[in-house]
Amino acid sequence: MKRVRTTAALGTSKSNLSLTIRRQEASLGYRLLQRTSRSVAPTEAGETLLSTLSPVLETIGSTRAFASGRSWSRT
Repeated sequence: MKRVRTTAALGTSKSNLSLTIRRQEASLGYRLLQRTSRSVAPTEAGETLLSTLSPVLETIGSTRAFASGRSWSRT
């Protein structure tokens, strides 16, 4: 159920999300998620990456929210 909500929130399919994550894992050289037939959980590397990137992602989200509420003149 949670994965379905995640894919809906991202506007993508389960297969596209899975492919994107696998490509990222291959690029990094680390498995980020431990997958079983019944669950998905972050690995230690996944937890570390998330905790490192969380402040950056929050800043990006805040910046996007600020920018979307502004009128910008084009140069």
